[in-house]
Amino acid sequence: MAPNQLYLSFKISQIRQRRFADNYSRFTQELTTLTGKSVGRGTLIRWERGQSIPRLPFLIAIAELGATSLDNMLKPSYDLSTTDVPPELLTQLSSESLQDVPAKFFQIQNYPEKRSVTKFSRDIFNEFGYQISTTKLAYWINGEHRPNPLYLYPLAHMADISVDELLVHPYPLDLNR
Repeated sequence: MAPNQLYLSFKISQIRQRRFADNYSRFTQELTTLTGKSVGRGTLIRWERGQSIPRLPFLIAIAELGATSLDNMLKPSYDLSTTDVPPELLTQLSSESLQDVPAKFFQIQNYPEKRSVTKFSRDIFNEFGYQISTTKLAYWINGEHRPNPLYLYPLAHMADISVDELLVHPYPLDLNR
C-alpha cells in the first residue's frame, strides 16, 4: 500500500458521507457528471477501502465535490480541510498541461540544484518517507509512464508547490517565488 493510500481512502469516504450520506449512487452520478466517465458502486467501495486508487480525473472531481484542493486530498493526514476550495480544476486542466508533467518533474528534480535521479529518489524518501524507485522516477521524468496520483504530493512538495499548482500551472514552473 502506498504511504498515503489509507489517508486518501478515508477522505473519499468522508466526502461521500458529508455530501451524500450513504447514497453511493448519487455520489457516482456526480462523479460521472463531472468527469464524463462512469464509475460503479463497487469501484467507489474499493476506493474507500483503500483497495484501489482513483485515476486523476476522478480524484479532481472528488476534491471538487468535497470543496477541497487536490493537494489536501493527497496530503498524508486524516485532516480534510474544506477551506482551500480549488479554482475549478477540471476546467483549468487541459491535455497540454498534463503532457507537460514530465518536464515539470525534471524541473523539480533539478530544483534548487541539479541532482541525479538516484539523489532525487533519496531526497524524497528522506523528506517524505515515500520510497520511489529510481526506475519509476526515470520513467515519469522521461514521460514513459504516468505516476500513481498518490506520488504527486511528495513530487510537488519537493519544490514547495501544491499538487494543484503542479498540474495547473504551465511549464516552466515559477519555482523562484
